[in-house]
Amino acid sequence: MRKFVIICPGGFITGGPEALHQLCHHLNQVPGVEAWMHYIGGFDERLVDEYWSRYDVQAVPSPASDGASLIIPSNVDPRGYEASRGGSKWLWWLAGKRTLPLEALGDCHHAFQSHYARRLLERLGYGGLMLTDYVRDTFDAGAPVGAKEDLIAYNGTKSALHMTRIRLSWPQLPCVPIRGMSHDRVRAVLERAKVYVDFGPHPGRDRMPREAALLGCVVFTNRDGAAGVHEDVPLPEELKVDTADIRLAARRVRDALGAYERLHAALEPYRQWIRAQRDTFAAEARALALADPPPPEPWDAERMARLVAGLDAESIDMGKSLDRRTDDAMAFAIEVEQARFGPR
Repeated sequence: MRKFVIICPGGFITGGPEALHQLCHHLNQVPGVEAWMHYIGGFDERLVDEYWSRYDVQAVPSPASDGASLIIPSNVDPRGYEASRGGSKWLWWLAGKRTLPLEALGDCHHAFQSHYARRLLERLGYGGLMLTDYVRDTFDAGAPVGAKEDLIAYNGTKSALHMTRIRLSWPQLPCVPIRGMSHDRVRAVLERAKVYVDFGPHPGRDRMPREAALLGCVVFTNRDGAAGVHEDVPLPEELKVDTADIRLAARRVRDALGAYERLHAALEPYRQWIRAQRDTFAAEARALALADPPPPEPWDAERMARLVAGLDAESIDMGKSLDRRTDDAMAFAIEVEQARFGPR
């Protein structure tokens, strides 16, 4: 019997905890495998309704279980956990951003929710398995085209900067931010909207663009993070915009309301890709359950050279990203100033 304990932050309801519950569920479907959740940071009772009623999961009070491997999300420091004899320690990169020092990764195997994360870690010399996720079935309603309204929904947190700039340029655009809403409220908004916009940083395969597509929205993203990797966000190129030219982005989003039927039809391959993700994830979970990975590689001279080159590229990319965000913030400040005080 192979055993797994999945470390999960228990204090909030987001895409990361749902992916961890999905993994526990699918590991428990593999013959000869048992998996449990172990919650850290408290326990939100909403987890029972959101996840326990939907997935085959049980919890254990301690991560220590004889012979069990540990699966730890990449925003949790793995140095606080030790796999028992016969088990391994897996770090699941649910986001393609590194918040831990490299020394924390030494005895871990790796799994990646996105190709974006996989490429970032491979550049530093860390390989591993793909372990994606999927959108729950309740979003696959196939909303009829006729029921849609001329409404633009957007991620009210991650897209706030760029969408506020767009709304300043085109104040007549009918927009609704999705922020702090329940699952049912999000679904209700997306069922009405013709367009969904996500101009956030996309550290991984974000769920809301996929949920919006299944509910009949035309989905726009930028090219940041995983949105710039076709394998992670395989949208038609005309639906990926450059937010450096915010007025052009605004026109593209506005014009999509009038071209809804054509663009909705063009998204059918994307919707089919999303619908296939549950089966893909089940196969990936099975591969992880049955994997016998070798011990992590030693740090020889060749691997150290790859690491140095990877860190150099990472620092350059980070600098460019900070420059883009600084430029965006300055442009936003100027637009707010002109809207409030007029041009000088």
